[in-house]
Amino acid sequence: MDIAIFLNLSNDDEAAILLVDSNLQRENLLPSEKAYAYKLKLDAIKHQGKKNEQDSAICESTDIIGVDSDKSGRQIRRYIRLTELIIPLLDKVDLKIIPVVAGAEVSFLNVKLQVTLNEQMDFMECKLNTRQAKNLKQFYLDSNLDEDKIEEVLLNQEKCKMLRINYYKLKKYFPQSYTAKQCEKALWEILDEWYNQHCA
Repeated sequence: MDIAIFLNLSNDDEAAILLVDSNLQRENLLPSEKAYAYKLKLDAIKHQGKKNEQDSAICESTDIIGVDSDKSGRQIRRYIRLTELIIPLLDKVDLKIIPVVAGAEVSFLNVKLQVTLNEQMDFMECKLNTRQAKNLKQFYLDSNLDEDKIEEVLLNQEKCKMLRINYYKLKKYFPQSYTAKQCEKALWEILDEWYNQHCA
């Protein structure tokens, strides 16, 4: 490699690291901002040739970043995992609808399942806790995760065992903008009308 090109790349990496360190000093950074900042710094460190591409080396690099940021390497790796989320789910992390740890767990889901998860969360107007996220990840790793299983994990209520309505499938019978609560309200109105016509 031409020495001038090498020096320019090296300077670019140093500049990226300095820029990231400067930005991380800002107060009230969103989780998504931290995630991409840490990823940029990790990529710059790896590009400098200080570490190779092995997982163990990545762990060492995130440990170095953690020391610089007063966080553990594990925390840094969680933030970097957030960059694997689709934008709507990452927005939910910023809005604290999904905790950082939970976001890191569901980042392992493929894009299709992430889209399904986001749609169901919007439809049900619900949050996602860390325990639910870990369950989703485990079901995914076991090749046992689909839209029904996602709904089951999100609902996760004892009362659902008596009569369980698949709101995600019910949604197709109502306007796209309807939430689960609006669908439920409309459903009861339809049942009341049917009862009055046939049973009253």
